[in-house]
Amino acid sequence: GRERQLVVFGFHELSERFLKNLQKEKEKSQLILVTEEELDRELRLRLEKTGILVCERDFFMEAPSFERTDHIILFHRDATRNFELLQLLARQPETPPCSVWCEDRTMKKIITDFGDAMAEERSWNVGVFDLPHMAASDLFQREPLYPNCLEQVRTRGSLKAVLTAIPQPHVLIAGFGSYGQAVFEKALLTGTLSDRSEAEGYEKLRITVLDRNTQRCRDLIESRYPRIEKMCHVEYIQAEAGSAEVERRLFDLPRITYAAVCFSDETADVRAMVQIRTWLGATESGDRGHAAEVPVAVRLKEHPEVVRCQKRDGFSRVVLFGDCDGLLGSEAVIRYETDREARSFHRTYVQIQQQAAGQNERRSEEELWDGLRWELKESCRAQVLNRPYFQELIRGWAELPPWEGLLAGKDTDRLLAKLPEDLELLAALEHKRWCSFCYCTGYAGYDGRKQEKRTFHMILEKGKRYFGKVHDCLIDDWEAVKRDKAARETVIYDVCSICGYEKDKGEKPWDTQRSKG
Repeated sequence: GRERQLVVFGFHELSERFLKNLQKEKEKSQLILVTEEELDRELRLRLEKTGILVCERDFFMEAPSFERTDHIILFHRDATRNFELLQLLARQPETPPCSVWCEDRTMKKIITDFGDAMAEERSWNVGVFDLPHMAASDLFQREPLYPNCLEQVRTRGSLKAVLTAIPQPHVLIAGFGSYGQAVFEKALLTGTLSDRSEAEGYEKLRITVLDRNTQRCRDLIESRYPRIEKMCHVEYIQAEAGSAEVERRLFDLPRITYAAVCFSDETADVRAMVQIRTWLGATESGDRGHAAEVPVAVRLKEHPEVVRCQKRDGFSRVVLFGDCDGLLGSEAVIRYETDREARSFHRTYVQIQQQAAGQNERRSEEELWDGLRWELKESCRAQVLNRPYFQELIRGWAELPPWEGLLAGKDTDRLLAKLPEDLELLAALEHKRWCSFCYCTGYAGYDGRKQEKRTFHMILEKGKRYFGKVHDCLIDDWEAVKRDKAARETVIYDVCSICGYEKDKGEKPWDTQRSKG
């Protein structure tokens, strides 16, 4: 088949790195660079000698032809400029999928809302990317949040025993700039390991933020996540990396299970990394043990050699992340693999629902995916992020019955009456995971008016006011879900998700031998 054609708008250091990385990929691409102004002749010749076609925006937009274009990447430094271009492209009768670079959270919301409107109008697929979230996603894919938590319950004999005993992660984030915030958000999305843990100090996800200005961190977190207390317990250490105050405060907390060092200053990164690893070593012989199992992720910048040398002593896992050259490829920017998995999972999920309802509607994977608004696509991506953990529970401890007969007819009363314990435990956990996803994307909580869901309201709960999006099924307690008139009808969707996890389960590279007690 023909080479894919990618059109990149905007030229600077990062977009040039992106173009160079595309040229190194196994799947070759025809690359077109569109610039605002004419480039220096020598630079233009250098780019064109490598096979990159360069043209000015006015010339390109006068007579655009996207028949052969597979994807457009809007890569200007200014997010508002990218949005203006997106609006211009929307006027074309046919436009290929678009990825937009945007590091500003407010502009990201404007772009995704515009993309949703275009998706409803003509099934135009618009995505947004930024380096910090790309780095955090890459980190958690390579080094998941939960393996060392699972290791502590390997000998448990039943799924209920595992979910009762498993410690939730305790994540230390040192440095709360854009990269620390991205790691924080990914931890929220993947940190719900159990809805019934009784592990002392680890009953819910715990995140400790180390920063010089913790008031700024607190204000940012509480404004961005109005119901943060429902997702995790957040603690703050106001100190410089390397100071004695850090160690004093850490000793008062439950042992961390994961650390991410995200300062923008490399010296601060090294100080924090050494201090965290030293502290882990000091606690290794006590109750806090398993220091060697704790990943210490360090944001990679200009001089990784100082960090790499720390990997040679065999004590704890040092993980480098955030390398722009490693991230700026078609997979992270265009999200080929991530979205491929999310599309596939969504198709399986829809197929299970249709079989339960006795339907046989034939729609392609792409049609199903393109019909989703941005929030639902993000929900599918979050499910893919959590899928390995659910599959580990299914492989190691759960006993699930054939789901076809159980789901037939979409009869909620019949389903709840016949739901086996293991499947109900997993469905309750999946519902809790979905609730955390909603809270992470700005939801404030429950509103029983079904027609009002996904709109912004003020909620008064236990004397406190919360403002954000609402949903008629956003109920944390599983027993309350089963009693609520609207929420109980969605139990089947939680069960369908578990069946989807089970349907494509497979061995993972980090999977280890275990014995069932």
